[in-house]
Amino acid sequence: MCNSDGVWSPLCDNEWTQEDATVVCRELGYREPKSVRYETINKTMVNATHISCRGNETALRDCVSTEPPVNAVCQLALVDCSPDVT
Repeated sequence: MCNSDGVWSPLCDNEWTQEDATVVCRELGYREPKSVRYETINKTMVNATHISCRGNETALRDCVSTEPPVNAVCQLALVDCSPDVT
């Protein structure tokens, strides 16, 4: 996830979807995600939020984001984008 200073950091999202991954790949200049997966990690290490994209947004900042429940287990959202650059 890119913060207001333009710095990328890991994103904690337990409901990472194909639409969310599509937006990430588009923002990075790739066509589409090849795979979407999760990895359980320490919640204090990442931005804890829930991103909800429709799939047509230009960047993650254009998607709706909400805070997850306080005691939610954190899943690091991972995406592998297609190597074909748009």
